[in-house]
Amino acid sequence: MALTADHNDTAQRIDLTAFIEDLYRDGEVLEAITQPSRGLSAERLDSLTRSRSQASRLRRLLRQTLVAHNSQGRLVLTTTGRELAFDLYGVGAADLHASA
Repeated sequence: MALTADHNDTAQRIDLTAFIEDLYRDGEVLEAITQPSRGLSAERLDSLTRSRSQASRLRRLLRQTLVAHNSQGRLVLTTTGRELAFDLYGVGAADLHASA
């Protein structure tokens, strides 16, 4: 069971890191998805999921509940997703504790 948990954690980290890299490449900042009141619009998501692999990655992040849509229908990191982003990028990447 520990091997499966480690694999799932590694897969989540890879997917989240790749999604955040795409976010940066598309001109966004990490705070766009770490702050529950902000989030990415449907148009921004379309530009971030142009390829099949990007769209698959987003579906996996949704299934893993690392991202979700907020009350305004914009994509944001869930609490679990913010904790993982904090673990990956540290405090300097975003003010994760204030928005949690």
